[in-house]
Amino acid sequence: MEASFLEEEEEILNVSNIEASFLLDETDSFERESSVTLEASFIDCDEDMEASFVVNQATVSASTPKKQNVQQPTSYLVNGPSSSNTESIRPLAEKASSVNTATPCCANECNKRLSLVDMEFCLEKVQDLNNVEQKQLILDILHDSSTITWDRNTPKATTNLVICGKKVCQSMFCRSYRISGSKFYACRKLYLEGVRSVVHGNNGKFVQTEKTALAQAWLTDYIERIGESMPHIKEIHLPIWMTKTLLYKRMKEEFVSRGYTSRKIITKGYFFEMWRAKFGDIKIPKASEFTVCGMCQSIKSLQEKASNRFDRAECERLREVHINHVKTEREQYHLARRRAVQEPSELTVMIIDGMDQSKTDIPHFSQKDKDTKHLAKLHVHLTGVLLHTKVPNDKLAYGYTDVKHIPHDPNLTIHCIMHTLEKNVEKLGKDLFIQLDNCWRENKNKYVISICSLLVQYNVFRQVTLHFLPVGHTHEDIDQMFSCVAKVLRRQNAYTYTEFCRVVAASYTPPIQMEEVAYVLNVKEWMSPHLAGAFGQHSKPLWFQFLKSEEKCLMRYKMWHNDPWEPREAGGLECFKSTPDVSVIPEWVVPCMDRTDIPFLMRDIPHKYGGRLPYNSYQNWKEYLESVKRLGTVPPTPTEWSFMHLVNTLDTREDTAEAPGLEGLPGIRERIEITCPVITIGCQGKSASVSGTIEEVSDSSSVRIGMLAAVNLDDSTARPYIGEIVNTQDNDVDIHWFRGSYSGEWRPWNCGSGRNVMPYTSKVVTGSLYSGDSISPLGKSCPKKL
Repeated sequence: MEASFLEEEEEILNVSNIEASFLLDETDSFERESSVTLEASFIDCDEDMEASFVVNQATVSASTPKKQNVQQPTSYLVNGPSSSNTESIRPLAEKASSVNTATPCCANECNKRLSLVDMEFCLEKVQDLNNVEQKQLILDILHDSSTITWDRNTPKATTNLVICGKKVCQSMFCRSYRISGSKFYACRKLYLEGVRSVVHGNNGKFVQTEKTALAQAWLTDYIERIGESMPHIKEIHLPIWMTKTLLYKRMKEEFVSRGYTSRKIITKGYFFEMWRAKFGDIKIPKASEFTVCGMCQSIKSLQEKASNRFDRAECERLREVHINHVKTEREQYHLARRRAVQEPSELTVMIIDGMDQSKTDIPHFSQKDKDTKHLAKLHVHLTGVLLHTKVPNDKLAYGYTDVKHIPHDPNLTIHCIMHTLEKNVEKLGKDLFIQLDNCWRENKNKYVISICSLLVQYNVFRQVTLHFLPVGHTHEDIDQMFSCVAKVLRRQNAYTYTEFCRVVAASYTPPIQMEEVAYVLNVKEWMSPHLAGAFGQHSKPLWFQFLKSEEKCLMRYKMWHNDPWEPREAGGLECFKSTPDVSVIPEWVVPCMDRTDIPFLMRDIPHKYGGRLPYNSYQNWKEYLESVKRLGTVPPTPTEWSFMHLVNTLDTREDTAEAPGLEGLPGIRERIEITCPVITIGCQGKSASVSGTIEEVSDSSSVRIGMLAAVNLDDSTARPYIGEIVNTQDNDVDIHWFRGSYSGEWRPWNCGSGRNVMPYTSKVVTGSLYSGDSISPLGKSCPKKL
């Protein structure tokens, strides 16, 4: 009887050793949700008790003795979800029942081996997996159930696919897991290639959309024009009244004005996300640690007090105008820097500023303490200079230090300018662009303006431009250099002046070239007697330009970049009534040692700093303080100064700049600048005979330097050569040969390249020359009569 029971159970349920109980039929008012409902009741009875099962198409019921309690079904599957979770099982049961098990899958009819429970087991594994995770599951199954054999260097897989301990074919395996055949074959191919992990094709790739790239480019450009690099930290700060929402609004308005649709503009939320991911160093501070722009603060205060929309709109308009001015002015400095790197022979850019003095006192300790905080320290002032030209890192960095024994006035600024130019005289371009802040005591005064005029007057530069950024918006790349210095000083100690210079020099890239300023020349007193008069209103304009006209240097000025140069009527203003003689060397500025605190330093360093200073630093301090004390003695007047080494250096740079350095460039120039020839048919189109006379030069008295002449040489069988007389000596002349054709133009013939360019000259006798009014000047066609 027990054997008959097991055979019938296997035939109907196809399940081995599973004790299952199924739900009873619901009332007739509810529709059955599954096509098959199995109801069973298993009854505990003695070994001799008979059991009978009544099976029909849809139900299996069990009859039990009346005295035996029937155990009601409590679960859908063994160790599966309880009856309280029947609703969550129904979608899975529906998917399992929808698997096609009626159609034969292979000759072995694997479809008849699997039950509904087996289907649910497979679907439960894959129902929450994405495409890559499904492939990984199949690949893991293939690695566990397959072996690789080789047939003529070709790998082949032998696979035994098993579901719940039942061997199935590939087709039924795909039906059970509801995967396509192409996905299975793709996983099989990966298995044959030895792949253990499935990686998505786009994994590791960064694909940026067009609108994201546009937004990043716009924000980067805006930050470069309006952002200010902080001198003490590596951050760029936007104005304190700015907000991210306002920035997004401006970007959207600008893109819409260009014709972009809303689909081409990123959303506000993604704009904020992009800011966090790509622009982490860009900050909008709640309060600025430095002096802010007074105009920005005034506009912000008025906007807060505005009571109607018209006043608020006017405040917004004025703020836009102000910000556009700042962006334009800052952009001009960036453009000048870029041009100085791309065209170093044409332009050199220099920026000068001073570092915050509270961070450069020595002895310097990275960790402050109360015992040494009140002790005397040597106040070191650092003036930084960045020279932008075509060098590694596109710039050169210089640091000029003093211990406040010299006044911080125009003499110090002029000293830094002159010494930097002298050190790089071979790297200078024909024009100079100087960027300064608006400090009237050191920079924006008549002495710095006048020294720029002298640089043009003495042919150091062809043109000098002096530029100032608007007040409150003057933080630039020089402040970023100071930020790097401050960051390193926060981490490192500098016990002596020597260690301080070493730490500062290594804190920036390129390394800062340090120089101690012991004395400066009194250029103010040297040029004061020669000035044209008192300067007035020169603290307002932001632009000054110096050009030479008729051997005199003239100054022009304007407020904003887009304004015209003033004065419009005259060519410019003269800074000097008489030109100072650079061979007359200025006197030294008398140092003032009152602010150096030498007596207190000599008292505190040996006795009160205790263990904070290394033992070997005491001797260093003793020697250095003795040298500082000697600075109070003014040395004799120097025999030369930097300006003398810069006079007339423009001529050498002009020759170098005009030399053709690119091979083949002259030929391309001639082909592009070719003129249309005159077409002749018979006598038609031929020009009339050239008026004027051409005579043979009989003696050297009629020869003058600069005259064009035709020369008959022994190898000239047709027309003579053309040249310019550059020197005469007795019956011989030096000819600078010209190149060209009789139907085209003639130009001076130079040989060599780069700095070795030189005119192609020869010495000929006077009797071989022809001259006359018919020999054309430079750039004109020579008559065929020659």
